[in-house]
Amino acid sequence: MATYDLEAYQQLESELIHSIDTKTSILLLSLPGMGLTHLLKSFAEKHHAKKIKYIEKENEPLSDFNILNLGFDQQPQTASSIADQYFAQAKIGQNFALAITNPGFIHSSEFQLSKYHNHLYKTYYLPPLSPKDEKLVISQFGIKLKPDDYLKIYSETGGIVQLTKFVATNYPLNSNPETINNLDRILKPIAQIYLSCQSDQVKDIKSPLLDQFIKKNQQNIITITVNFDLSFSEAGIPSPHRLNKIEKDILEFMLLHQFEINKEQISDLKWGQGKYDSFSDQAIAKTMRRLNDKLSRYQIQTIPKVGYQLTVISYGRRR
Repeated sequence: MATYDLEAYQQLESELIHSIDTKTSILLLSLPGMGLTHLLKSFAEKHHAKKIKYIEKENEPLSDFNILNLGFDQQPQTASSIADQYFAQAKIGQNFALAITNPGFIHSSEFQLSKYHNHLYKTYYLPPLSPKDEKLVISQFGIKLKPDDYLKIYSETGGIVQLTKFVATNYPLNSNPETINNLDRILKPIAQIYLSCQSDQVKDIKSPLLDQFIKKNQQNIITITVNFDLSFSEAGIPSPHRLNKIEKDILEFMLLHQFEINKEQISDLKWGQGKYDSFSDQAIAKTMRRLNDKLSRYQIQTIPKVGYQLTVISYGRRR
């Protein structure tokens, strides 16, 4: 099978086999769209005799080695909670490969305070496809191209699997609105998580298509980086303000959850689980106003009777 011939697969396989042999757990990091899910499923299928189990949801029985791919790029809080449950119930001799397709999440307080955090003994970053791998991937789609076309596609996609599939299928790309819209739908979730990562996590990602999308949509993409000392930057520009601990937790939560937070979630972060009925909505609103006042390129909008949403200011800067 062509998948097993990929350098990306063989490198990942080597890391996973080492974890199995040494009876340790490993953290696997990747951007969405890089093909990690397919590689992990292929590994579990190839090595099914080694008591390996691939898990995508909660409440599954565990095997000796368990690959957890729980959707950290879609619902990181839910995925983190499920991962905690699995690590807590594991018996001696049961270990994990935890896939997080949202590398920026590992710098959040939620990750640092998780139960599974201290049980991950090694971290592996899935690299983009090499030119050789990309040609193999394209061949899996049954597409025949000229030798120069493979290199042209690679020069645009940078080895991002989901982009490779789309560009190869629609090669050569045209300016048809439907084609552009479909390409943008692929690029948007990749760009959003790419911009939340630290530079060392994405240093190998070099895709002009991704760069062009970010440049074209930079006014509509939220990029906030919160530092350990509670300083922060908006769109790469340091803020003169500094957050307090609760503001940091709320802002990180919104950045990881489609830029939204409800009142109960704010209460949980500020006062602890299950305390919402003990405090007024006015106290929550006051906390959010103070946080909003520290932002200049983004704003927090109220969603009546629900919570709050972080949005881009249409004219770029509030003050």
